Amino acid sequence: MKVKLGLPSNLFANLEFKDALREVSRLNPEAVEVVFDKPHFEISTADESRMKLEVRDAIRSLGSHLEFSAHACFQKINLASLNPADRKRSIKLIGKCLRVSGDLGLKVVVLHPGYLPRSFPWLRWLIPGLKSKVQRLMEESLKECLRVAEDHGVALALENVHGLESLIQAPSEAFKLANKLPGLKLTVDVGHLYLEARRRGLGGGLAERWVAEEISRLPKGVVVHLHLHDNYGFKDDHLPPGEGKIDFRPIVDALRAIDFEGQVILEVWSPERPQESGAKALEEARKLLSLPC
Repeated sequence: MKVKLGLPSNLFANLEFKDALREVSRLNPEAVEVVFDKPHFEISTADESRMKLEVRDAIRSLGSHLEFSAHACFQKINLASLNPADRKRSIKLIGKCLRVSGDLGLKVVVLHPGYLPRSFPWLRWLIPGLKSKVQRLMEESLKECLRVAEDHGVALALENVHGLESLIQAPSEAFKLANKLPGLKLTVDVGHLYLEARRRGLGGGLAERWVAEEISRLPKGVVVHLHLHDNYGFKDDHLPPGEGKIDFRPIVDALRAIDFEGQVILEVWSPERPQESGAKALEEARKLLSLPC
């Protein structure tokens, strides 16, 4: 595997974006995922030109040793919304993230999938064909996003998100979609995938085995980005590897089997101890992937 270990820009959530990026770089990652969402960006009101300048200046201040990717906005975003205005707004805001990323040379942009109605989950049982309808809406939205991504030279990488509302709960589902939408790539989120395994009733080593099987079925080249973080199987804790319950060994073996290449972003979230969490995540990931410290 040819990988670069990285951290997200929102690791230091209590600092301004430029300062947060500087503190992330001091932990000596090889890559940084710029997160175009709160706390550093209010994407719905941000001026695109000013946002581009802010990110460009922050990146340039760190030198040229780091590789960058991006995470498109995800809060209050739904590419499968039944409300046409909400879906149009989601596409518009993601387009802003894609244009900024492309203009700054951030070649991979991570994107969350669409969702079933979250406020009224019982609708899925009352409206015939609801899931098929929202899946079609998500596909149409992704087509529009892919056109923007292609125009700006970035790879759009769809991420799996656990839970009943998510339309893409596992990488195999994302791969089926990628076969229908040329140019669509995948981000595998290991923490989300483990939670999905546990939600489906898999415990002990069975959960990790299912995660590994999901990954091993993917052909080389379709997965271009990886999120690695730990949890206890109940909620999305975003812990450093080793602080939760996930046995990463079979998962790493599966990544080797598909010869994964790309950034491995240690997507840890700990506003109270960001430096400690970031440093530990990098250290543990280097051990797991047998990389030099």
